[in-house]
Amino acid sequence: SDRKVAAAVAQVDRSRVRTLTRFFEEGGFSPAEALTRARLFYTFLLGEPQVRSPARGPGELARMVELLQG
Repeated sequence: SDRKVAAAVAQVDRSRVRTLTRFFEEGGFSPAEALTRARLFYTFLLGEPQVRSPARGPGELARMVELLQG
């Protein structure tokens, strides 16, 4: 609800998504595909730690990341 905090968080989010987008572009994805994958990956990174039920099996997190990478 604090405008200054919200602006700071939005700036950090944009910066992180830009960085992730560059990583995907360097991996050979088009700019549009890289942006989509970056947003998906960032959303995953933010939300995944909150999801603990059901518990992940061995190696499942690594497989999730592989799927997101393409």
